[in-house]
Amino acid sequence: MGAKINEIGNTYGYLTVIDTAPSKNNRAMWLCKCKCGNECVVSGKELRSGHTKSCGCLKREATIKRNMERGGGDLTGQRFGKLTVLGFEKWLDRNNGHRDRMWRCKCDCGNECVVNHRYLRFGDTESCGCTKSRGNATIMRWLNSNHYEYQAEYRFKDLVSQYNNIPYQFDFAIFDSGNLKFLIEYQGNIHFKTTPGGWNDEKALADCQKRDKIKFDYCNQNNIPLYYITYEEIIEDRLKEIMNEQFIANN
Repeated sequence: MGAKINEIGNTYGYLTVIDTAPSKNNRAMWLCKCKCGNECVVSGKELRSGHTKSCGCLKREATIKRNMERGGGDLTGQRFGKLTVLGFEKWLDRNNGHRDRMWRCKCDCGNECVVNHRYLRFGDTESCGCTKSRGNATIMRWLNSNHYEYQAEYRFKDLVSQYNNIPYQFDFAIFDSGNLKFLIEYQGNIHFKTTPGGWNDEKALADCQKRDKIKFDYCNQNNIPLYYITYEEIIEDRLKEIMNEQFIANN
């Protein structure tokens, strides 16, 4: 083994040499501090050749970047409804072996939330819950107070998006003795018009209306009554109308 080169203080990629380490196979070894905070032992040859540039985190970062690029890229800074993406939060492992990216978002109301990448990209989640909850919470309170059997965010296994294989959801499914009777959808203004200079542009509106039509056609094909309550209507009055229509239709 030739003269040992003093590497202490030198930086190679993410690694800064902080001390010597016991030699291995007649090679000088060095204790390094990685940019991420981890420590590792690397030979001088691997450092100088560029073979090792981090504790392993650099490779992980590259893998994450490639996965993000394949699935729609980095969403940081982008707006989806009332949500602004602050940055990548974590990977979510699913039972089928796939992984979903989760993003930390800041809602216009001030709350922060973590949202699935797919839900952002395809418009399923547009706020921390504050927007959707106003209309839906009113409907839920009315259904509860009038003792209706229902399920919120109801899905059919055979009605899924062709883009991400995620089931479409209906705001409320109303049952009678466990049997599905009809569905209710609450529609805010994003279902009808764009927001000048805002996030709800022509494309977003078209995508929203496309999803609405897919759900409408599904119900029509399967003879499932589907009722709408819009943001311009008095929710309680519209609910009474719907229930009266159903009562007449079934008597």
